[in-house]
Amino acid sequence: MFVAGRGARTPGARDALLELADRHGALLATSAVARGLFRGSAWSLDVSGGFASPLAADLITGADLVVGWGCSLTGWTT
Repeated sequence: MFVAGRGARTPGARDALLELADRHGALLATSAVARGLFRGSAWSLDVSGGFASPLAADLITGADLVVGWGCSLTGWTT
């Protein structure tokens, strides 16, 4: 499970994270400020944390590993 935040909105970060997620079968989500970063990806759950959909929240909660990219791991992001 990869969660990307504001710091992952830099040039090239999106493509690198999409490639890494695809290679490892990781689901993708973002903090609220990075919403839409992974739009169009089959792995995207949209927003994580307090703004997540019920399905996304269940999948994130059940993840064995959560890796944050350019975000803080707080109650609002995980």
